[in-house]
Amino acid sequence: CLVGSEMCIGGGFWQRTYGLAHLDLFSSGSPCTMLGLEKISKKRLGALSGGMQKRLSTALALMHSPRFLVMDEVLPALDRHYRAQLYGWLMRARGNGTAILYCSHEVEELKGICDKILVLREGETAYYGPVADFPTQSQVLDDMMNPKRD
Repeated sequence: CLVGSEMCIGGGFWQRTYGLAHLDLFSSGSPCTMLGLEKISKKRLGALSGGMQKRLSTALALMHSPRFLVMDEVLPALDRHYRAQLYGWLMRARGNGTAILYCSHEVEELKGICDKILVLREGETAYYGPVADFPTQSQVLDDMMNPKRD
C-alpha cells in the first residue's frame, strides 16, 4: 500500500507503526469512526485536506487510550459534529483518569475540559488556578492587551 512517501490509511501501516495490529482502526466506537474517518480509509495520506489530516492524527493519538494526553488547538479544527464527539470522548477519558494537557486560546473550551488553567505571558505565569476562579474571555483579552506592569 506504500506509494512513494504516501500511505493508504487503512492499509495496515498505521496499525503496525503504532502497535495497533490487533485493532481495527474503523471498528464501531473507535476514534477513527468517532471522527468520521471511515470514508477515507482507502485514500493516501497526501490526498487528505489539512482538516482531515488533523482528524486522523487526533484519532491515532487516541487509539491507545493514553493515560496522559497533550492536545494543542484540536477542537477548533473540527466541525461542530466532530467537535462534540471528541469533547465527549475527552470527558469520558478524563473521568477514567486520563490526564489531559490542553492548549487553547478559547476560554470556554478550557473551562469545559480543564480542572486548572495556566496562562503564560512572555514566559511568566499570568494566572494559575482552578477553572472556577478563571476570568471571563473578555477579561482575559483585556488583560492580555493591556498588561499591568509593576
